[in-house]
Amino acid sequence: MTATSDNGACAWQPSQKSTPTFDLKFSTGELPVEPNRYSLVWGKFCPWATPVAILIDLLGLDEVIAKSPVYALRHDGVNDDWFFGPSADDVDPILKTKS
Repeated sequence: MTATSDNGACAWQPSQKSTPTFDLKFSTGELPVEPNRYSLVWGKFCPWATPVAILIDLLGLDEVIAKSPVYALRHDGVNDDWFFGPSADDVDPILKTKS
């Protein structure tokens, strides 16, 4: 296969997935709903993430969707933007990672 066509244009095309991920549905069983499979990492300061976190609780989805809050803190000597707790050494209980 050549990388260019006769007119010099790129002839290579990316492969297409047979089933795009965004077309899968929870209601048909294509995406299994099981505990600890999905997690929302969110900031309480974010106007878009906060309603989603509230809906997870109101709809009872907190049984299957874990939530990991991040804090917009700046610690001395640390150049990261997000932290999983008030201290730079705090570990996220769900993701088992630290800032």
